[in-house]
Amino acid sequence: MNDFLSALNTFSKALFPNRCELCGEVIELDKKLCDNCLDAPVISAPLCEFCGCSEADCTCKKHKNEYKRIVAPYYYRDVIVSAIHRFKDDEMPFLSNKLAKDMYDCVLREYSDIEFDLITYVPLRKLKQQKRGFNQSALLAERISKLMNVPVSPLPVKTRYTGIQ
Repeated sequence: MNDFLSALNTFSKALFPNRCELCGEVIELDKKLCDNCLDAPVISAPLCEFCGCSEADCTCKKHKNEYKRIVAPYYYRDVIVSAIHRFKDDEMPFLSNKLAKDMYDCVLREYSDIEFDLITYVPLRKLKQQKRGFNQSALLAERISKLMNVPVSPLPVKTRYTGIQ
């Protein structure tokens, strides 16, 4: 029976290879992230409250924005750009697990003194959601909601076409 389970495990790994939790690349069985994602440009404290970058990388000159404060786990460049595109456009919604966990860790670290009432997300055009099969923002919000034990609700309503960001 042990040989059968071992063979079944090997067969399932051949059909469903281990993938990087961030970008979806096929990786070795004992890893969680590929080498490129291990070196992803993370944003580290202390942070600029206006642009969300590390203070050492800040170039915003403290310009006022519509929001009071912003944080993010990664800089949007290099492997993170391809990870986001794969998540959104290559039918890899499972990548939301790692992205949401990193977003949650970032919020927990930077907003530990705030008790949140609600999590919401940006709506997606109906045609785009039908084509993609999921709303990536909703998926991230739902995963973060579970981690934070805070309800999620689709408060914003898309009333007009705004173009692709």
